[in-house]
Amino acid sequence: MTKEMKEAFRLSLPISFGYVFLAIAFALLMRESGFSFLPITLASMIVYAGSMQFALVGLLSLVMPLWMIALMTLVINFRMLFYGINFIEDYKKMGWKAPYMMFALTDETFSIFLGMKQSSKKYSQETFIWVAVFNHLYWISGTIIGYFVGDYIGFSTKGIEFSMTALFVVIVINQMSQAASYFPFIIGAVSGIISLIVFGPTYFLLPSLIATIILLFVVEESRRISDGRLKGGKGHD
Repeated sequence: MTKEMKEAFRLSLPISFGYVFLAIAFALLMRESGFSFLPITLASMIVYAGSMQFALVGLLSLVMPLWMIALMTLVINFRMLFYGINFIEDYKKMGWKAPYMMFALTDETFSIFLGMKQSSKKYSQETFIWVAVFNHLYWISGTIIGYFVGDYIGFSTKGIEFSMTALFVVIVINQMSQAASYFPFIIGAVSGIISLIVFGPTYFLLPSLIATIILLFVVEESRRISDGRLKGGKGHD
């Protein structure tokens, strides 16, 4: 194992505990809906979309048209567009590996990447790639485990899909504990609540993300202009 792989494994290890159990939950739900090993495993290998995979269970069970499933996938995962903007320049340097890195960018992987970029330590391109690979492998492994242990689990799986939400809450709390300011979290929470009230639970995600991005941009731009004026004022003393 190379130095980059060891670093990536260490960074991704906390995610493994959540991903393995979440993927087990996904496999159990898929099995309960009547799906076999191959489509369940392929979903985690090719779709690899966390909350969308849980939504996919219900969509496939209802035998919805593929175009509608594709549209739902686009809406649910539209937030990844905003995530990816942060790494455009990094991806440009990765060559043929860039498409996989775009595909493998999940909420949790984004969180790790953001921490790596903000860290005083400089991580190599290979370390970023291995973090994405390890997280993907955790999800696939959990799915396979979930399929084969399904016969030995006797409890009800009702409500198990909430585990994805629980993991995301833990990640947000961890980010808040390391953040210099709570202001971005407050903006995100307020935007989410208002969008939920206005657009309802089905359509609130995209408007809340757009509102959050715009507000953060306006606040950051106002702060930059204000800092520039202060520096300019000091220069005239």
